[in-house]
Amino acid sequence: VRYIEGFDEDTYRRINGDHKARELTCEWCPRESWPEGYLFTVELKRLMSAAIDLVDKLELMMTGCALHVLRSLCAQSARYAPNHVGSTSPLGYAWLFVSPSSASRQQRLASQRNLQTVQGLIQQALRTEALREYVNRSGANEQRKYKEADSKYGHKLFLALGKNLGIIIPRRGPGARFVMTDNVLRYLVMTLLRPGERRTYDEFLDRLYFHYGIAVEKGQLTDAMAWSGLPANDSVQPGKTSWLANMLRASGFLTELSDACSVVQNPFDIETM
Repeated sequence: VRYIEGFDEDTYRRINGDHKARELTCEWCPRESWPEGYLFTVELKRLMSAAIDLVDKLELMMTGCALHVLRSLCAQSARYAPNHVGSTSPLGYAWLFVSPSSASRQQRLASQRNLQTVQGLIQQALRTEALREYVNRSGANEQRKYKEADSKYGHKLFLALGKNLGIIIPRRGPGARFVMTDNVLRYLVMTLLRPGERRTYDEFLDRLYFHYGIAVEKGQLTDAMAWSGLPANDSVQPGKTSWLANMLRASGFLTELSDACSVVQNPFDIETM
């Protein structure tokens, strides 16, 4: 709480300096959602402290807000879905991302299965016994209420937001799967790393997984497949040259120090007042 209150000193000073407004009034949110809320605060602080154009910041904040809604949907669903067995990611779920242009058939099918598992998780969480009792007490038609909930708050909302963000393709037709986009990757580099920070490629993969459950390769990909009910399959792993590393390199975020070590860097400086 102290970290979040000190995030924007000007707002904190104005609230506490005005006797008519000693506190902010916010909407209700579950106590258990603090991990993803804290992660989002850390990410926003890193983005807001970067020395980039204000309009660029606003566009990236829109990307971040959409990603956070998707993360929150999955994290909360992982907590409440009956009989759910979580993945090894701290938030209890996994997103299996593949290349937007060069994914093999096996990789596309694995990501499709993973997306179906994610949607099933959200759908199950909306059908807990407590929610069923609430719907029945209200006297509403259960089938109609759940149809509305799936569209407005559930897996259909997840699918629509993901498609609008570009990380779920195609927009129409079968075969929906997770992919990375240049805009989302730029946001992730700027928020998973502090301005000017450098980390190895493997450490960056860890942060992707810990913050968002995004699995790209190696053990994290194996876990995402197992969580999706798929057997381990080496053909789903990227080849010698990772497609994500290629995207980072093309964007100027990745530097090879040797054949065995690559470094991901947030190239932006800290903004000075």
